[in-house]
Amino acid sequence: ANAAAAMAMAMDDDDMQGGGGVGGQAANRPNDFQLNEQTKAVLMEALGQRYDPFSQTLDMSDFYHDPVLNKYGMKGIMRPSLVNAILSLVQEHCQELSSLDLSNNQLRNLDGLRSLHTAAPRLQTLGLGDNQLRRAEELDKVAHCTGIEQVILANNPFVSHYRDVSAYASDIRGRIKGLKTLDGHPLPEKIKFAVETCASLPEVKGSYLGDGSKTEMLLHFVKKYFEAYDEDRQKLVDVYADEAYFSLQVGAAHQRGGAGLQAYAGHSRNFMRLQSAGQRVTQLRYRRLQIVTLLTGLPPTRHLLDTFTVDLLLCTETCVAFSVSGLFEENVAQAKTRSFTRTFVLVAGPGGDGVRICNDELQVRNATATEIKNQSTVPVPAVAQAALGGVDTTMTRAVPQVASVTPVIATVGGVATTAAAQSMISPGAVSLTDIPISPQQQQQQQMIDQFSAQSGMNKQWSTKCLVENSWNYEAAGSVFTQLQANQQIPQEAFIK
Repeated sequence: ANAAAAMAMAMDDDDMQGGGGVGGQAANRPNDFQLNEQTKAVLMEALGQRYDPFSQTLDMSDFYHDPVLNKYGMKGIMRPSLVNAILSLVQEHCQELSSLDLSNNQLRNLDGLRSLHTAAPRLQTLGLGDNQLRRAEELDKVAHCTGIEQVILANNPFVSHYRDVSAYASDIRGRIKGLKTLDGHPLPEKIKFAVETCASLPEVKGSYLGDGSKTEMLLHFVKKYFEAYDEDRQKLVDVYADEAYFSLQVGAAHQRGGAGLQAYAGHSRNFMRLQSAGQRVTQLRYRRLQIVTLLTGLPPTRHLLDTFTVDLLLCTETCVAFSVSGLFEENVAQAKTRSFTRTFVLVAGPGGDGVRICNDELQVRNATATEIKNQSTVPVPAVAQAALGGVDTTMTRAVPQVASVTPVIATVGGVATTAAAQSMISPGAVSLTDIPISPQQQQQQQMIDQFSAQSGMNKQWSTKCLVENSWNYEAAGSVFTQLQANQQIPQEAFIK
């Protein structure tokens, strides 16, 4: 009788009959639960029947209808003061607790569990299902319980707010870091990108050119190509295969305010931005005239050879693939420094005469402050040395051996090649001025020169005008006259 009276004083009867829950108004009333000797004895009796010392689990589900409390005529509403009292008893008598079930208790917040990590430092399982939690943020109050691996949250109002199970699991896992099981379902392993703090990053290397046997050829090609690109892109017509492909991608920084990349963005084939299959096809340039026309429409440039890195990706009997990364400056009113990566695939020219580009992929970004700063401090790479008449092969390293089904004549970086392939990529074969020009190409070049002389436009814009009019000289002239009369041709078209 004394215990019942003490419990009646400790737990306001109006609160107990009202079903307020932790987040209800009852939690703010002055008659919060007071732990004294009488109430402690009653709680110890109730907890004693719910605690399993062998599995170290405490089942506090539906505590409102606990038979021990009912025996004393009490109802156990889970207000923060009562939860704190229970946790103090847990800390005092069963710190080894591994599982705590608080389901079906009308919990509206978890204020009473802020000290759970201190009361039960080895807790691994926490049951909070079938309550009235309306915000996932309530779980942040138990974030200090770093040992929790399993949580039950099913049938709380906030669970229905997620668009799908994946979003639900991702959010809860972000709040309870060590979580492995949610609502009885194992979670997939986390994908970890973080580098261990004790790990040391490998040394930054320069260009990768295989065993060095093809260094001179690659650097010669790179030097000649970018010289032509910067001086007169019309020369590049003869270096692309008839059925070559070209694509251009602009870095994501353009969408975040990257300055001056608009000239490239209109041609960008970045799949993160192009959702339509039709757009992805139209942004892919096919055949060399389309490619060179696009290239001539891009801003004038000056590539900085001393920033180049050349990496050999593949060398077989039929093709050579390599990438070039570095910086270039745009020759516009206000010079801007860009960062780029370009990947080329070369194949043998007609009849084994030299090489042609069959695939060209260009990625353009705004150069970072670090890249611009390092421009004047890094050692001169092999490309620049080649341009100055010397070739550096000290930075090359071996390539794993690749089996070949053809007789081995020579090796390029450990990859078997034949005599035909070796001839295809010989230094003399890649000179942009030595590749034979077909009669049709000679005629087109004459048309470009004549159109440029008569219109006053530079060769890049003259080519653009002729290509867009299917090489019909009279039609191109008529279009030029009309656009010029309407002052629709930009001044840059007349800069030679």
